[in-house]
Amino acid sequence: MRTKKINQLLSVIIIMATMLSCTALKGTQTGKNGSYTFEINRTKSVNDPVIYGSITEVDPNRKLKIGVVKVDLKHIYHADADGNFTFKVKPGKHRFRGLNINYKQVETKYLNTFKGDSIKLVFKLNQDDTPLY
Repeated sequence: MRTKKINQLLSVIIIMATMLSCTALKGTQTGKNGSYTFEINRTKSVNDPVIYGSITEVDPNRKLKIGVVKVDLKHIYHADADGNFTFKVKPGKHRFRGLNINYKQVETKYLNTFKGDSIKLVFKLNQDDTPLY
């Protein structure tokens, strides 16, 4: 009987350790320029953080083909023809900005990234109706 309880306790400890080794953080921010959602999956990998996701139009909800993601106002990454992007960053505190011609830009809050992170960002941009004259 005692062996059975010890085995059950060990099973619970193993399950809890597995759950703690991979955590997920999620969030959504909405503003006048559009919105973004993020999901951070943390693992014990030693690889640099991977950022992936898409740039879409708020209404209709379609992907934008000429999207750009700017990291810390320094590095620029282009979305593909389907509006999707993937790139790596160094671990640290970063801000991401989703951009597209004729759309308002959306900027994230600072996100702390760590080795092993996989971060999904989805930008939803509102059209910019400001006249060009």
